[in-house]
Amino acid sequence: MSGASLSRRPARFFVDVFESGDEPRCGGSARLSAEDWHHARRVLRLRQGDAVELVCAGAPGRVWEGRVDDIGHSPLIRLVRVLEEPASWGMRILLVQGIPALPKVDDIIDKGTQVGVDEFVLIAAEASPSGAIDKAESRLERWRRISREAAKQSRQPAVPAVTLAQRPDDLIRRLVQEVWWSLVLDPAADVSLADALRLRGCEWGSQGTVRRFAVWVGPEGGWASDELSLFLGAGIGTARLGRRILRAETAGPVAAAVIRFAVGDW
Repeated sequence: MSGASLSRRPARFFVDVFESGDEPRCGGSARLSAEDWHHARRVLRLRQGDAVELVCAGAPGRVWEGRVDDIGHSPLIRLVRVLEEPASWGMRILLVQGIPALPKVDDIIDKGTQVGVDEFVLIAAEASPSGAIDKAESRLERWRRISREAAKQSRQPAVPAVTLAQRPDDLIRRLVQEVWWSLVLDPAADVSLADALRLRGCEWGSQGTVRRFAVWVGPEGGWASDELSLFLGAGIGTARLGRRILRAETAGPVAAAVIRFAVGDW
């Protein structure tokens, strides 16, 4: 019997090295990274001929069926057919997270990726720990690994990017240029996140007008008053997540799940 369990869906990997050139094609081969191959052999116990799923790093949303073609030290996966094409519509979610105590970021990246955050931007807020950006810089590669592993485990169509931002005004300009609709989570807001989504036409199955949604979550203690004034001056609205006050490491992933569910993209 094959080493892969017949009762489970094939494992998913993200690849960017193809034997047939820069573009994947049926009959071509892809090469797993050394880290992925170690996991495939030692943990998943894949054998030659076993099925896997592949997503090309440069073509998010397209999922390939592959077969293990070589179990040696230079692992190759043969591309059999395309299983999924990118969705014709869909909302992209960007989580702007005011940097909390750094160990909490691990959970934010892990859980946020699992529920469908497409990009994380960590920003130094007034209530963030002293030297937050410099300290976060040293952990950036760790967080990117967490994002990649969570994307594989939860079968995401792409690996979310994880970046840092020093100044909120610079980030606001970027999001405006890229046509993101921003909303700041604030427990004191008059409108709930669910109501804010409905006002923008983001309802179940509506495929509403919003394609890019940036949700801003403060660190422990929330956003400072001058930060909220900056957001207001930039035309960014506020919304409360619900009746309950969630921890900084919980609010972002929960908000992303609410958004995905609200538009029927869960």
